[in-house]
Amino acid sequence: MEFAKAFLAESLFSLAVHELGHVVAALMLGLRVKRVGMNFYGPYIIRETGTPMQDAIVCAVGPTVNLVIAAATCTTYPAFGLINLVLGVSNFLPLPKSDGTRMLRALARLRH
Repeated sequence: MEFAKAFLAESLFSLAVHELGHVVAALMLGLRVKRVGMNFYGPYIIRETGTPMQDAIVCAVGPTVNLVIAAATCTTYPAFGLINLVLGVSNFLPLPKSDGTRMLRALARLRH
């Protein structure tokens, strides 16, 4: 039971830091963040749309934060590192509602 509690807490923390990465990136790029929340699909942010490059950067920062955490903790706290590795890699994949899909859409707008 303790493992389950720790796993849940670490997962929620990792999700929160992931979303915080999006928020910080958006704010640093001058984009207004309208709302941060949680729904059935997970945490999310609603922000104003930027240029295609700004949107791609904001999409990429969340999973990048998880990959940096994974690299920093893989030897000292492997379970936490693995949670962040899975979150980072899965969010870069072009799956429905993922950062990877949003990033590819933003980059496709660069071509037009």
